[in-house]
Amino acid sequence: LTATLMQVKKINAKKPARSIGFVKTHKTGSSTLANIFHRLAVKTNSSVALPGCSDPVCLGWPDSFPGEEQEALWHSQRFDMILNHAVFNAAKFAAYLKPKPYFVTVIRDPEARLQSALRYFQEFSSNDDFVAWLDEGNLTGHPHWYRYVNAIAYDLGYYEAGGTADADSESVKTWIMCLDEVFNYKRDKGLVMPLEWFDQGLILLRRALGLDENDLPYIIMKEGATISGYSREAWKEPTDTQSEKLRAKASGVDSQLYKHFNATFWDAWHAAGSDAELAQLTSTSAALQDACESQDGLSCPIECSMDSVAFTSLLRLKQG
Repeated sequence: LTATLMQVKKINAKKPARSIGFVKTHKTGSSTLANIFHRLAVKTNSSVALPGCSDPVCLGWPDSFPGEEQEALWHSQRFDMILNHAVFNAAKFAAYLKPKPYFVTVIRDPEARLQSALRYFQEFSSNDDFVAWLDEGNLTGHPHWYRYVNAIAYDLGYYEAGGTADADSESVKTWIMCLDEVFNYKRDKGLVMPLEWFDQGLILLRRALGLDENDLPYIIMKEGATISGYSREAWKEPTDTQSEKLRAKASGVDSQLYKHFNATFWDAWHAAGSDAELAQLTSTSAALQDACESQDGLSCPIECSMDSVAFTSLLRLKQG
């Protein structure tokens, strides 16, 4: 970390055009985008709202942002970036960010995200086990239910705003439209990026925040990882019957959320995207991924593979 700090101290590139409120959702590819933002923060000497010592990656999550420890540490400070896990609250985020913040988050196909969470956290032995828990009917009875039941909506503040898993479609739509006001790309307020179109999302972010094209290449973080470090090769995908139940009971809100923002994302891409820039980014990211996998230290700087815990330690040294 010290060597990395000495290297980046020599860099003082232009900051993004706006302060950034990144809502780091779980099992959506958000660690990859967090790495891009963290590298940008170090490169541009941007101030980052850092977690306290009790948790190196969360800002109050799974409880309300920013959490008592951070509230005591930060006082009335305003930062260039919020990048760690937090339950989103637009007003609270804005209170700790410099004026005119730009809000960003990543979403993912809810069924794929749920299977990723089940494999990663390893709290259920199989889809059969998880479905059996769903059938018990107490969807908030598990100590970590928010990892599995409409987890994207949870991170985006749905439950904190009073939402429930069994809410009717119109109630969910009302909440989604409020969220749309905050993350509206056409109105230059923010961006919701579907993981499935990650590179396109980065091109749109570059447009919105005035980023350099060299800031965008990335390697995929935590792909196939588990919380224990041990893989679950025997994990079986859900049957068609199980998938229907998972969508109905565990992902109803997330499915409605994903459908809406996937559509608005493509509206934004058709208006402002660039296939030429997309091809260039895809190529440079693939080259970076290859360099890192072959441990080419010259072409793969150490910060390209650092996670949020490592960046938090680095930024504590840098920010003092």
